[in-house]
Amino acid sequence: MINHLVGKTTKTSSCEALVYDGKTIRKQSDIANIFNIFFTGVGRIDTQQKKPAFSEILPNSNPDGFRFGRISPHLVLQLLTTLNISKPAGPDELSPEFLRKVAIFIYQPLTHLFNKCIVENAFPDTWKLAHVTPVYKKGDSSDPSNYRPISVTSAVSKVFEK
Repeated sequence: MINHLVGKTTKTSSCEALVYDGKTIRKQSDIANIFNIFFTGVGRIDTQQKKPAFSEILPNSNPDGFRFGRISPHLVLQLLTTLNISKPAGPDELSPEFLRKVAIFIYQPLTHLFNKCIVENAFPDTWKLAHVTPVYKKGDSSDPSNYRPISVTSAVSKVFEK
């Protein structure tokens, strides 16, 4: 209400229709699929293109490579207890508020899990998922390119990434 009174408005209103391949799409599930196609295609990297060797990019780099150190339980507890509780839950439905409340019980197992991910050079697929919301920027609201994606990922993966 206050944002409305001071002239700040949100642009997250529902999209009524999109024009895609010359056709007007009105069914919400089809609109969602169009946004999915559009957002996954933006910024796509050509995997067929020859990539330069790491030594060409950073010729004076450490020959032993880069290594992550172990994550301390104290750091994980600190990160959990400082999560922004106003943020929404991601696809795993674990809200930052919930994780903050149970931090004292989960920080040690999470530390073990994070360190195992580092040792095994793995990042769980479920942590790569996101809820994506198209947010209207400006211009023709029926053009998918006039929207930007806002992604909400797992709070646990955010703790790991920090």
